Amino acid sequence: MHIGKTDRFILVVIAVLAPLLIIAMIHFLNRNVKSVYDNVLTEQLSPEVL
Repeated sequence: MHIGKTDRFILVVIAVLAPLLIIAMIHFLNRNVKSVYDNVLTEQLSPEVL
């Protein structure tokens, strides 16, 4: 299979962007989960519930 220069460039771009995209997604999900988790904690620790 012959790989052209543009194909190789696209593969390199994908190889570079994929980990960054995954890290960004994980960071985004962690931040959202953390905010939801903090909301639940503050709700459970509030005096009204106790």
